[in-house]
Amino acid sequence: MKESDLFEPLREFLYQKMGCQQVYAEVNDIDVVGKHGNVYVGIEMKTSLNFKVIEQAISRKGLVDYVFILVPEPKNQHHRKFILDWIKGLGIGLMYYNANPRTITETNGVKIVHWGKRQRRSKYFHIADRINDEIHLVNIGGSKGGETITEYKLTIEKIKECLYFHRTGMTIDELLDNVQTHYANPKPSTMATLRAKWNEDWLEIFTTEDKKLKYCMKESYREGYWEEHKERRAEIRAKNRS
Repeated sequence: MKESDLFEPLREFLYQKMGCQQVYAEVNDIDVVGKHGNVYVGIEMKTSLNFKVIEQAISRKGLVDYVFILVPEPKNQHHRKFILDWIKGLGIGLMYYNANPRTITETNGVKIVHWGKRQRRSKYFHIADRINDEIHLVNIGGSKGGETITEYKLTIEKIKECLYFHRTGMTIDELLDNVQTHYANPKPSTMATLRAKWNEDWLEIFTTEDKKLKYCMKESYREGYWEEHKERRAEIRAKNRS
């Protein structure tokens, strides 16, 4: 089992049993965040209960109202009381996942072993300020870094879509009039990003007769791009509706 395999059962549990209105994934390094009114619940997922996930959960205190750890229910309960007492003392909640038919039917396989204490959130940080629906409603909690959507990837996708519809190319000013990026200084940052070597497979940069720098999607890339783009957008819409 992978960490990401725990996400869908947890997501349904948060919606159906905990009454969350929204469930987000990979927010500020927290695997899963559930929103219930103004209360935010953060969950760290691991395939086993170990020091690493406890350390991660400790570091999330102050970012959300409640912190939980979710792991598959262990078969060996030898050290269970010691670990439970330790986690309780830290004010961290614990959830188990068990895929047997009874728990799957009743709670999507997820159960709360114990609640942690409500945390005192930081005065200088609010998790709501870090949530981007376009990213965090689509990501899968527990995914590896390269598999998640980031603000950078979202910016590049918006630029690609824009250039697809402007076949003759666009100047940087024209591009930024149509695309909102995540950069604090959009013009120099976007220009530097588009010049990066990893964008050479799809992007052509050329100078016009009146000495304007233009950005254009390569014809060799254009044909396959739109079909992939439509599939991605359909997947995003389906996840947002579920």
